[in-house]
Amino acid sequence: MTDVENWISELRRIAKTYENILIPLRNDQMDMRTSEEAWSINEVLQHLILFNRSYVQLFNNIKLGVYFQPFLGRFHFLARYMAGRMKSSLSTEKGQKTKTIDIWDPRKQVEAEEPYLDYRRQQRKLCDHLSFMHLYTDVSYVVNSPASRKILLPMDEVVELIILHEERHLDQVKRIIEEVLHVPIGGMLGKWMEPNSDVQG
Repeated sequence: MTDVENWISELRRIAKTYENILIPLRNDQMDMRTSEEAWSINEVLQHLILFNRSYVQLFNNIKLGVYFQPFLGRFHFLARYMAGRMKSSLSTEKGQKTKTIDIWDPRKQVEAEEPYLDYRRQQRKLCDHLSFMHLYTDVSYVVNSPASRKILLPMDEVVELIILHEERHLDQVKRIIEEVLHVPIGGMLGKWMEPNSDVQG
């Protein structure tokens, strides 16, 4: 498989896992949280929508030829360094909080009406855009992060960061379910396989 095919396969695998663990939940359980300050499952999904949408827009601008590479993008070593720092922050110990910028903060943006369905729509758009990204990942193509024009990222690292980001928040959703419902994820998936089952909480 090519890198692009692997990336799309990984994103689809993550989306399928979200589907499997969220299908059994009632609407009110999607709003549960481990503490007053913590995000609910719906807020995690809204964060992913905002995050993925910002990169879909970036990829779309590149595809349309209206994106201009940053001047400092010629310094590839700098972009690799910044990407490494971001990967490190996404790979921090599970449960450790990191600050979210306003454009990706679900509590500071318009709330999605159907968080899970909107998340799946954004993810499909993301996968669709990745189908042409090999044109840019095969060369030293550098872009700005949607978060800041001061953050430079090589295109191949961008996709890996998106996948790491999805994995991090998938772990977060699993922790919410296990801590609030007191049901191990494996056990919950077993319940999902039973006819007419409903996860209680």
